[in-house]
Amino acid sequence: MEKNMVLSTNDYRHNEFIPVVEQTLNKVKLSLIKKVKMPLELTRNYYSSVLEKQISLKQTLLLLETQIAFFLGVFSVDATPLLLKGAFAAWFLWGVLKCKKAGI
Repeated sequence: MEKNMVLSTNDYRHNEFIPVVEQTLNKVKLSLIKKVKMPLELTRNYYSSVLEKQISLKQTLLLLETQIAFFLGVFSVDATPLLLKGAFAAWFLWGVLKCKKAGI
């Protein structure tokens, strides 16, 4: 005796679903990028007003890197080894040279 089973399926097309997911992921990715860039754009606008000229996002990142190196070198704890303070000073000087090369 033969047993036959009938399996019902929905009219679901996998190939039509993939573009919708990709579009949704692209929208989420663009939204996240926009949210991450917002503080950098505010900082860029601040630096542009202080320097009285428009600067790019790359120049803003160079200024931020140089400031971080300066603060780590100057405001580091007294227990910080002298060699590490020298590394921070070298990083700061390197950042200043990169900023000068970038036209800031």
